[in-house]
Amino acid sequence: MLRGAAASGEDGLRELWEASEQQRHAGATMWITMLAGKREAPDGFDLGSAIDQMWLYMPPTRTAPALFMI
Repeated sequence: MLRGAAASGEDGLRELWEASEQQRHAGATMWITMLAGKREAPDGFDLGSAIDQMWLYMPPTRTAPALFMI
């Protein structure tokens, strides 16, 4: 819902959406970095790609449940 409202062109909603996305990316970075430090990374592992994939699978409407699927 926020994404659609942000697309309406209202600056405050756009800024809120952008802040939400930055926070989701920061959360994905935190989780993947923590997990990557738990064991040796497999060949071909790319931290940036892993973070982006985690961010993709963490929908803004249900961030917390997605984290528990790890």
